[in-house]
Amino acid sequence: LPDFEQAMGKQTLDTVRDTVGRHAVVDDIVPLIDFLGSPAAGWITGQDVLVDGGFITSITAGTPITV
Repeated sequence: LPDFEQAMGKQTLDTVRDTVGRHAVVDDIVPLIDFLGSPAAGWITGQDVLVDGGFITSITAGTPITV
């Protein structure tokens, strides 16, 4: 993650990790790629599928509150 930390900022990445519980790995994205390449996704066209492991949520909502 060093290059990504420079681009995104360590604090931002730490907030994402705190929200989701860990950083993402390639295996987190593979199921979506597999699905979109399968016949089951034949009717899916022109869609933005957000697979970011909570990245945008953590930026907009911040760290979760522990109750």
